[in-house]
Amino acid sequence: MHHASRLAPPRALGRGRAAVVVTTTLATTLAMLASLLAVELVRSPAQAWKPYTHTWSADLALVDAADGSVEVAGGTYPLDERVAAALLAAPDHYRAGVIGPDAFPDLVMGQSVVHPGTEPGPDGVPTATTGDWLVHVLDRAWDAQEDPRYSAAERQQVLAFAYGFLTHAAGDVWAHTFVNEYAEGVFPALEEVASDAEAAAVALRHIVVEGYVGEVTRGFDAHPDRAPVEGGVSDDSTPRVGLAAPPDLFVWETFVERPRIPGGRFGGRAFADAPANGQPTAERGPLIGGFYGLHDSLLRTAITPAGKLPWTKAKVRRKIAQCATVGCRVRKVAEQAGRRYALEWSEDVAAGLERWGRVGESFLLGLFEPAVRREAQDDLCRNDGPEDSATRRVCEEAVSTIDTMLWFLQDERYLTTQGPRIGSMLGAPDRFLKTWDRFRRVMRFVEDRLDFLVPQPLEELVTRAEEWLGELVNDAISKVLGFDLEVWFDALRSPGTYLDGTYGRTLPGSLSVFNDRDLFPEDARERVDALLGLDTTLDERGKHPPGTELDLETFSPLANTAVLSRLVLLDGAALDDLLTDLLGRPVATYSAGTGGDPDRLVRRNVMTWSLGGGEPWLRNIDSDHAWRRDGQPIWCTPTLVGSCEAESEAVPRDAALDGGTGTMPLWESCVLRPAFRSLFADWQRKGPFDPFPDYGDEPSGDVVNDPAPPESSLAVVSGARAGGFVAPGTVLRVDAEETDDRGRVFAPEDLVVRVRVGSDPLVSGPPGTTVTLPSRSGPVEVRHQGGDPCHPVDEPKGGLAVYDVDAAPPLQRCGLPVKVTSAESWSLDWEVTDPGAGVGEASTTVSDVGSPGQAAVVPRGGTLSAYDLGPGYHAYRHDAVDLVGNASTLTGCGVFVTADGATLRANLDQALARGDVTQAAYDDLRPPLDQAAGAVAQGDAQGESAGLQQLIDLLAQLPGVDPDLRDRMSAHAKQRLAEL
Repeated sequence: MHHASRLAPPRALGRGRAAVVVTTTLATTLAMLASLLAVELVRSPAQAWKPYTHTWSADLALVDAADGSVEVAGGTYPLDERVAAALLAAPDHYRAGVIGPDAFPDLVMGQSVVHPGTEPGPDGVPTATTGDWLVHVLDRAWDAQEDPRYSAAERQQVLAFAYGFLTHAAGDVWAHTFVNEYAEGVFPALEEVASDAEAAAVALRHIVVEGYVGEVTRGFDAHPDRAPVEGGVSDDSTPRVGLAAPPDLFVWETFVERPRIPGGRFGGRAFADAPANGQPTAERGPLIGGFYGLHDSLLRTAITPAGKLPWTKAKVRRKIAQCATVGCRVRKVAEQAGRRYALEWSEDVAAGLERWGRVGESFLLGLFEPAVRREAQDDLCRNDGPEDSATRRVCEEAVSTIDTMLWFLQDERYLTTQGPRIGSMLGAPDRFLKTWDRFRRVMRFVEDRLDFLVPQPLEELVTRAEEWLGELVNDAISKVLGFDLEVWFDALRSPGTYLDGTYGRTLPGSLSVFNDRDLFPEDARERVDALLGLDTTLDERGKHPPGTELDLETFSPLANTAVLSRLVLLDGAALDDLLTDLLGRPVATYSAGTGGDPDRLVRRNVMTWSLGGGEPWLRNIDSDHAWRRDGQPIWCTPTLVGSCEAESEAVPRDAALDGGTGTMPLWESCVLRPAFRSLFADWQRKGPFDPFPDYGDEPSGDVVNDPAPPESSLAVVSGARAGGFVAPGTVLRVDAEETDDRGRVFAPEDLVVRVRVGSDPLVSGPPGTTVTLPSRSGPVEVRHQGGDPCHPVDEPKGGLAVYDVDAAPPLQRCGLPVKVTSAESWSLDWEVTDPGAGVGEASTTVSDVGSPGQAAVVPRGGTLSAYDLGPGYHAYRHDAVDLVGNASTLTGCGVFVTADGATLRANLDQALARGDVTQAAYDDLRPPLDQAAGAVAQGDAQGESAGLQQLIDLLAQLPGVDPDLRDRMSAHAKQRLAEL
């Protein structure tokens, strides 16, 4: 509401209860604002990258995206057309988003709510996180694209701002990882700074390191010398950034708004202490929260517990007029007037909160736009002589950040009649504020034209009031810190002297311990300069030579920021295309389940989407190593299994200080971690490890990109198998192969196999690893499983094969006959059994076959002829092998061969048939053998003996007889003669 007709402040209405409450609330609010300004002067250094560094790295992405695509890792990837158009149309809003929670919705809420996260759980870990806010901002920006309350231009401004907001977080992920290492911790709470020397040192180190990097950011003017810039002269020639705030409606609904409580005592006027529009939390920080508290107090003053409203303005005026003429109940009139004033004041507070975006704009431009400070210098010092004069120089150098912000608020009339009308929010009547505006315009006119003639006591009074406020702020800070604010300003002016240890050893308060020892390690500046790619000498003020710039290729934290800033601009499909190209296999992390819907793909952002689609991966951008679950290799988390056991020199710290949930897909996915290591550079490597070692943070499975483990298989490499049995010592080969009709497979060299034979130790290795079965008989379980980076194998459970090992040889028994005549032939058989795999081959080696000392091998079932055997005993050696190669030998078996005239006569026929005698020899040998055979038939031993003797004599002299045959027949004949 406009309160041009609002009544006079309550102090003019007597000493009623409402007047006292409202006056007290006003005083409290003023004190709160002063304190908040003090807090933010200290808190704001925890920005990691200074705003100009943030916007410089983001500008690299913005320039790259000018053609509607960005280049990452050698490939070019398109932006969603709506995002590309928004960045092209509203680059200043994108940069404003990149300043992000350092300005919006105001610096207080941004730094106390969005940056660190709020609502800690039992373990101190925030449950309303930075990541939740990023999701919310992105969702609200896309929702706005269909909201008719926004113009086409405003929709693009909102979208550009949102992508800039996410880009700010992308920068802080890397910036705080770098800064926190050298600062030796996360930026501490103010109460710790005041009471703890180490906490104060951490805070001061933050300021030093951030400022040191900021001074060598391209284009940043770190030298206080005055120089020409934008048609004027200033001590800050840093180029204009180009910043513009998003629409008030977006800031209100996205960050500031709380839902109204319908009905009740306050008739729908009160705000609930609850989030609205999907906000992660109702927490708004002490500044906005203070105004909500003020609004609530005003309503409780204005409206009775029964819900009764105060008199209308018209009735109050009538009653006041009546008091002046005919008299009235002054106490009641004063009470009603105070309640009416409180009600209208509450409406002004609510209206101001709806326009809080202009407060964010004031933080944005007043604190972070160098050109605005130059405009403030030019305006505030316009009557202090020419720009090259000493008086002008002194005046402009005295224009502080707070001066610039207050000047902007006044110049835009946000304190009085425009935007949030902060004066109205603090209870000042409209009439007074309009009068104040007119007064300032008149005084400005007089000052510009008649300054040398007309004294201006009122303007001097204003100047003194502003100086008093500055002193109040400085005193408040000093009281909180326990030492003078000048310490911080000195660190901001000369960060190099603190980094290399040449600062004046006069630190006050809790920092005095660093007068005797260095604030940083001795080699800190050397290490930082090496990262920055600098090789320069600092002057006595701790400054690099003018024009010194960091090397983006060398300074990995900022180079990583530039890469991640580009990724922020891509939708889910483009991110997956990039990762597919990078890994050489299909990736669907950011597009799975969207059906290719552009409106869903744009919400799958690299800064918000977690592995598996759960809670956002980013927890706290004031912390470090947010892509991980802990702060390794600098810090570890004792409550996380394996974190502090990893091989590093990490310092334990509380889980509440960890920056991430451990679910950033690029890091956490078993498929994508190699892409993370390829996209980003690791400047914190400890020892001869790959970039970004696991340090106990093993990757997680990725069912989207690698849904199944490789299939393992077993094959017998060596060793027989038959009938379900295998030989002892059989060698098995374990293989693994990935099969996926969409190509979601790892390279063979990334696969592993694990196998356990029975209860033997676990065997691991690449596919093709071999194992050996035991030498004992019995069934053996062989468990095997293939693994890959997504499916690690501890104990193989996937494949199971049971091998029945047959280590027992065949069993053998001597067979028949045991005695034969020289004319007999028989099948050589004996008992061979095998209860396992079964008998494979069996044979008999017969001694003295053909001639003495000569052996013959006869297969089982083969025919053995006594014709080939001499007289007497012939030993057998039975050999048997089962179907899996187990062998046994049986000795002690054999056959006894005898002969007489009849069998030798039969042997002669066999000899002729075999060709062992010629026909002539046969004819000569036949008669005596016929005689011997006939004698055998007649039982004539003498006649048999005569024939056998004649045979012996003929064999000794006849040609045409095989020598072995001659020897055998002679031996048989002689043996028979001996028997006769």
